[in-house]
Amino acid sequence: MRGWLKGALLASLVFCGSWIGAVSYWRATNRMPSTLDLFAWMAALPLALLLAVWLGRRIAAARAAAASPAPTDDAAAAAPAAPPALPALAILAGAVHTPHGASAEELSQAVGEGRARADLDPELVDQDGFPLMSARVQLDAIELFKEELDAWRSSAGHADPRFKDEQWRALALGTAVAGELLMQATGHPLLLAGAQDGAGAAPLPVLRIQAVLASSWNEEQRAIAAAWLGALSVRAGWPEKRLEVTSLATQASAVLAQLADEAARPGETVFTIVLSFGSQIGETAVEELAMQGALFAAANPQGLIPGEAAAGLLVADAAQAAQCGLPANVLQLASMPRNAKDAGRKPDARELRQLAATLLPDAQGSAGVSAVLADTSHRSAGVLELMKFSGEVLPHLDAGQDVRSLGGACGHCGHGEQLPFLAALVLAHQHANETAGAALCVGNEDPLQRTAALVRPAAALS
Repeated sequence: MRGWLKGALLASLVFCGSWIGAVSYWRATNRMPSTLDLFAWMAALPLALLLAVWLGRRIAAARAAAASPAPTDDAAAAAPAAPPALPALAILAGAVHTPHGASAEELSQAVGEGRARADLDPELVDQDGFPLMSARVQLDAIELFKEELDAWRSSAGHADPRFKDEQWRALALGTAVAGELLMQATGHPLLLAGAQDGAGAAPLPVLRIQAVLASSWNEEQRAIAAAWLGALSVRAGWPEKRLEVTSLATQASAVLAQLADEAARPGETVFTIVLSFGSQIGETAVEELAMQGALFAAANPQGLIPGEAAAGLLVADAAQAAQCGLPANVLQLASMPRNAKDAGRKPDARELRQLAATLLPDAQGSAGVSAVLADTSHRSAGVLELMKFSGEVLPHLDAGQDVRSLGGACGHCGHGEQLPFLAALVLAHQHANETAGAALCVGNEDPLQRTAALVRPAAALS
């Protein structure tokens, strides 16, 4: 763009200079120019000057290129080495439950058809009594779920955690997703063979369940959620002594990155369900957003739309993936912090480009990406950043068909927008299974961090 402007400015100056000089000469000599004079001074002369400048630049550039020394072996040795390969995880299974799909297939179809959008909520209203926009899951059996969990809690001797309405809804969604992933985990060949005591050459791995919850959950509520997930695992058939359940107030991408580091260490075993669930569909959550001035409204189009969802992945190291025999896709992650001062600036996708260069170091890797899945919501800054990034880094993709955002499908679920990013990873896993193509997942909703992940078809993990 800058080169084009410089060329246009130079041409304008040359033509204007030639015309002004010719007119001044004719006026000074009191001469009426002929047709040949007009052509020579008004067109031929400025074009000849521009041609001379262009030829001069080409000759100078050729001489400079010929004069520059060829790189020596020492210079080549001093060149920076390629960055080391990022640690990788194997994705064995994924599950989601969102307002627009209770499976990866349903959600992918809804997003692809443009149906994954927020709508007017049938219950929540603003301070003036008007319906709010929300992304609500239809939970018809929520009361039965409450009764089931309360009965289990009483029998287990746990105190009442006093869940809010939105926490009950989140836990119901998380229970559904955890159940699907536990079905895959309990298909482990060693469990089916009865190797539950850890004896022998190939002991049953420890199944870890790491639940990522919003910081608004207190310690007692987290403990109940973790104990409930543990009880579900035992019901599904996984032995309690080979089970670890933790509840974390962090980001799902950070948990996955740590697991990838563990999987890269010799002798380490990774067989983990990473789960996240959250909801902002409740009067308490809506009031808090309104008090913060962050609630979406006609007067605040860049606000947050209350939503809810649950998503999870069953991940493993290379050895466990080979042992399970399930279709395993490779997951690599990269992230970087973002200065808070950059949040209000015009989107330039600089951080996302750097992350993509780490995950896709060459043109061949970029060409293998056939989809971009992002946690981007309806807010304009994130949308512009995503479009700029995909257009510059992956220009072979169709922005309308191959670049998809899940922020609108999940809404604001209450913690760092990590739920839409985890849902994007689930859809990327499904995309790799169905198309044998790689998918790049982008996280740009968190104002203080940028995240990217590459999910590619089954391959040998190093």
